[in-house]
Amino acid sequence: MISVFFPGSMANVQVSYTCISLAEPISRQIPVRIFAKALVRGYKNPLITPSINPSLTKTGYRYVKGLLGLQGRLERLYRDETAPGDLAWMWPGRVVPAAREMKNRGIPIVAEVINTHQASARMVLDGAYGRAGLPAAHGLTDSRIADENEFYRLADRIFSPSPNVTASLLENGVDADKIIETSYGWNPAIMPEYTERTVADAEGLNVITVGTVCVRKGQHNLVRAWNAASVPGRLEIVGWIGDDFKNGRQSLLSGPNVELAGPVKPAEIGKRLDRAEVFAFATVEEGDPQVTYEAASRGLAIVTTPAGAGRIVRDGIDGIILDPYDTEAWVETFRKLRANPDLRLRLGRSARERSLEFSWDRVAARRAESFRDILGVN
Repeated sequence: MISVFFPGSMANVQVSYTCISLAEPISRQIPVRIFAKALVRGYKNPLITPSINPSLTKTGYRYVKGLLGLQGRLERLYRDETAPGDLAWMWPGRVVPAAREMKNRGIPIVAEVINTHQASARMVLDGAYGRAGLPAAHGLTDSRIADENEFYRLADRIFSPSPNVTASLLENGVDADKIIETSYGWNPAIMPEYTERTVADAEGLNVITVGTVCVRKGQHNLVRAWNAASVPGRLEIVGWIGDDFKNGRQSLLSGPNVELAGPVKPAEIGKRLDRAEVFAFATVEEGDPQVTYEAASRGLAIVTTPAGAGRIVRDGIDGIILDPYDTEAWVETFRKLRANPDLRLRLGRSARERSLEFSWDRVAARRAESFRDILGVN
């Protein structure tokens, strides 16, 4: 049995979406049970056991939560339900107390890593906020970094979803022998039917970027390069605008051919991607961004950074990888892609073909093989 410790509430969104997207196909090969703090009201999944009854009224929920706290309830539930012979698959958050309990009981621990090591992330983000002339607002404290280091010390194996994450783990002293190279993926079931691109838009270069609009994702740097390139077309920015660009700072995202589309429902993402020819992602810090896989699956030429490339994009083959701060390189790339439709189509076709290896079912099959190796079963 794989016993999953998820120190948060679960719904089919964000990190819990990633966990469920992996756990469900793995469960068809190896028994899996997920223990979480709670379920978002209205969401159900037979794999998940929450620490609190989801059918409670709001008053009952507040009362039960106050007796011990959801974190304490989760840790006690996980301790009681995880048996000798199980494997503890533990997700980021407040996880160290539960990990110590598993370690003391001799239960092997596999740590899931979502993003780069927080010590590395803090250095990168301090620099990013400094370049933007804004106070750092990442919340990466010494205490959080110490907890992360302790978690990796306790873990027997560590899933690293991208080369960027692996490099950050190694530079912070994580034992290389613990690291298992993995990836994330994308869900074909939520994407529109795919139609291969054959004719490029002659009117202009249609570019899209998707993600929470913040310094970390680098949309302000992308807009600067797009405006400087002065190519006909449109840059569409899809995502919720975070605090970094509020209070008069939204001008950093403005331009004559820039559209702030705001957030859209997950089912709408594929349609938005299909309206574009290029996916541009100027992020400075990521784990293995799933939106890059989704863009690749739609046959888009991808322009991104080493962080945004994740496990999927190969420079010059599936996309173009640039330094997030090299504005001149981004300008030159936009102009080159505008002038060369065949290049856009070649990169997009390669990205689409490569994306087929990263559907959640295929990614989960590789994860299941790693779990079997750890458990010593066939």
